[in-house]
Amino acid sequence: MIGTPVGNGGYRPDVDGLRAVAVIAVILNHFDERLLPSGYLGVDIFFVISGFVITASLAARAEGSLTDFIGSFYARRVKRIVPALVFAVVGSSLLVSMFNPQPRLSLVTGLFSLAGVSNLYLYRESLDYFAGSTIRNAFTHTWSLGVEEQFYLVFPLLLWFAGLYDPRRSRRIRLIAIIMALAIASLVAFFGIYESDTNAAFYLMPFRFWELGAGCLLFLAGREGWPGERFAKAIPTSLVAVALVAFLMTPARSGPVWTLAAVAGTGLIIQGAPYSRLVRRVLESHPAVYVGKISYSLYLWHWTLLSVGYYTVGIGIRAMPFLLPPMFGLSMLSYHVVEGPLRHRAWGRRSWHAVSVGLGASAAAVVLLAALAAGGAHSAYLGRMPKDLPNWRLLVPYAPEGATGSWAARPCVLTSAEDVGKVIRIDDCTLVRADSSVRRIVVVGDSYAASFVRGFDPLWSDDGDAITITSSWGAAPGPGIRALGTQWRASSEDYWRRVVPGLVDSLGPGDILFVIADLAYFVVDGAKAFGSEETALRSIQSSYATLGASVRSRGAELAVLNALPFARDANCTPEIAVPQWYNRLNNACDLPGRAESLERRAPLDSLLRELESAGLITVVDLFDAFCTQEPCEYVRSDGMYLYRDRAHPSNEAVRSVAGLIREAFRPHSVADSVPVESSVATSR
Repeated sequence: MIGTPVGNGGYRPDVDGLRAVAVIAVILNHFDERLLPSGYLGVDIFFVISGFVITASLAARAEGSLTDFIGSFYARRVKRIVPALVFAVVGSSLLVSMFNPQPRLSLVTGLFSLAGVSNLYLYRESLDYFAGSTIRNAFTHTWSLGVEEQFYLVFPLLLWFAGLYDPRRSRRIRLIAIIMALAIASLVAFFGIYESDTNAAFYLMPFRFWELGAGCLLFLAGREGWPGERFAKAIPTSLVAVALVAFLMTPARSGPVWTLAAVAGTGLIIQGAPYSRLVRRVLESHPAVYVGKISYSLYLWHWTLLSVGYYTVGIGIRAMPFLLPPMFGLSMLSYHVVEGPLRHRAWGRRSWHAVSVGLGASAAAVVLLAALAAGGAHSAYLGRMPKDLPNWRLLVPYAPEGATGSWAARPCVLTSAEDVGKVIRIDDCTLVRADSSVRRIVVVGDSYAASFVRGFDPLWSDDGDAITITSSWGAAPGPGIRALGTQWRASSEDYWRRVVPGLVDSLGPGDILFVIADLAYFVVDGAKAFGSEETALRSIQSSYATLGASVRSRGAELAVLNALPFARDANCTPEIAVPQWYNRLNNACDLPGRAESLERRAPLDSLLRELESAGLITVVDLFDAFCTQEPCEYVRSDGMYLYRDRAHPSNEAVRSVAGLIREAFRPHSVADSVPVESSVATSR
């Protein structure tokens, strides 16, 4: 194994070079995933190293009592983690507040990171780590620290009570068996939940235990002489290292499989590196060792600088000359002035004194971040404060004056696989006027449907229609189509198989089922997922033809929202859409041209028009309202933000097109329509 023998059969692991590989992989991936498509697996490499190092550290320190053992362990962990973390979180919070006019999400996440639970907060907020919008949160990356800190709460006690220091070999073997059983259970759970709830598999410690446990087992097995020097020498370590780099350079075809491969490769390198001259020369080189030593501080600061870059010079390869120097400069400052000196300095006469000091420093930082989040951050902002920034949240209840019903938000949406089977009550999701309702308009679709909640006010307030709005995050654009994201497939299938048919059952003559989905996204990524654009379009054609026939059999009408401009391509958000003195070099908000966008969506538009000519659907096209010039715009000339994030229309924008939607539906008069009840039974 990598390491130098010490007392009691333990090792002092020398893994700085491997840490360097891990942190560089993560940084390159975060700059531009095209540089290293699977570089995010560097975090998984870190987990294996952490399990190995922590176990080695505990094994080398046989404390006299459980209290001394736990106190000593936590004192070392606090001195290792807290100084650099507090320095990075406080410094990053002030830095981000200078350039982000809405830093509250970052500040709250930073606050939770100081408590070691930012992964739980991010999971609760359902933030997708792989979505471009996460770069707006300067502390998204601290989820991994939360996983490790939660691991530290249970792992030392597990080792103590399972017999880490027991001289009997049978007890030590039992310890290995316990860790192995827990790791296997965690691995099985990770594979089992990955597709149905990717965020849980990503953020939560129980599904990551197997990676840290793998590092633990590497050390424990080596201490017992398993699998032995002969096996370690037989490992083709150079080939394993090349294969691991190849994995990092290749887009993941299967997240769980790629993660398992990274963990296995890391374990083999730790075992075989001491017997591979080439690998040792690389990992023990001065640059690799130095980057490994500052890797913790570098990991803490890299995402913050990328987040600042998002608001200033942009991110990507061309931003590297602007962001890499401060990234490494702040990391070196953190390591040499804060992390290193404080780690080796006495913090009190007893172990628990160090823990108390660390908790006190963290608490003081929490108070500072809370003050900034409460409004103090505005005083640090260096730009011209944008006016009327749109609310980026989708799950906001809507109960307008004059409506007897309301849109309750979360009860109307399937947000993840955990919501499979959830009953969506029509009464919770319907806007209707008190006196009567002329017809029912049922809105279904992905998160785009939720973004259009405020786009139907004239229909219910003036025409007396009942507007029922439901949604399923990441859902396919129609029944029988596979959702593009694996984490959404279970909820998407449940939505189109169970929820939507129940809503269709509530329709009668003259009613409308309105499908609102991000078809522009489907045009772009559907071709990749389905193998070709033609195959993706055929799936839409079949889906809408079937759904349209079902709806028409009830005397109702199927309407479909045509693709809006390809705003997602620009990676723009409201905070950077307004020119500032510090973002002149940032081209993130350059939306595609109008002519280019119309050409890109032409095959989809032709397909939808064919279905409309066949009498199966009605096409609602709002493209011109969202693209009034060449190129298309993110902010209209009158200052209205058309989008609330990278792609979802803002509340203000959907209100501005409410008249167009009303015109497209050609509302019937009360005398010409079949009345429906304003309160409808629970959908199936």
